[in-house]
Amino acid sequence: MALKKLNTTAFNEMKYADWVLGDGDRIRTNTIISLAGKEKTILDIGCCGGEIGQQLLNKNNKVYGLDISPTAVKKACSVGIIAKKIILRLRTFPLE
Repeated sequence: MALKKLNTTAFNEMKYADWVLGDGDRIRTNTIISLAGKEKTILDIGCCGGEIGQQLLNKNNKVYGLDISPTAVKKACSVGIIAKKIILRLRTFPLE
């Protein structure tokens, strides 16, 4: 059986299509939420589908997100995060 080689974009699209927070993620997420506080401006690098960012928004934070997956960025935007796709070869972030 031959293994199919995936490029980075294809791999991340598969990874983020149905990703949900697991138990270990919940501990990390709760720590991030408590450390972030309220009414801040936050940059979430590797924002995935906005699972953490959405909780940060609920604390009246302004959340910007960056991810390499177009699917993840679309999901993050759908929950209110100002998210952009980043190309890893760039030396600047795509935010104003």
